[in-house]
Amino acid sequence: MLDDAERAGEYVTCEDIGQEVYEACDVIDRLENAGLLPNETPAIGLDSFGIAKLLDELEARDYAGRFFSVGQGYQLQQAVLTLPRRLKDGKFLHGRSGLMGWNVGNAKTELRGSNYTVTKAVAGSAKIDLLMATFNAAVLMFGHPKPPKRKAKPRVFII
Repeated sequence: MLDDAERAGEYVTCEDIGQEVYEACDVIDRLENAGLLPNETPAIGLDSFGIAKLLDELEARDYAGRFFSVGQGYQLQQAVLTLPRRLKDGKFLHGRSGLMGWNVGNAKTELRGSNYTVTKAVAGSAKIDLLMATFNAAVLMFGHPKPPKRKAKPRVFII
């Protein structure tokens, strides 16, 4: 699956240590330069256990104070319960990537106590990272960030 996703341009195999940090920050730079990140903080949602190198690189690129540590596990319940509704009502759109479809297929929603969490449905190499990153972004979007001043505002968010 990952080879197919790489051929489709949905996935990159890192050849060097740290490559993923620089490439992630390059994507953030492209979003910023295109005027797609909100002006106020937070603009970037990260797993609360984010790696130090990523935080260092974000600060080096002048994003200090613009990223937000998103709680994981039960703290993502708002996104776990709301994101499917937003997809159904058209406020968010699925980008129809094979990689996202695979990640969603690997995920399992479980009720633990009174909270819903998302875990891997199968062991081994199954991945849900893209889905979890989408939940992180959704948490920020639920805060209704004000977009930068632009001629046309996007009506939906493609994930």
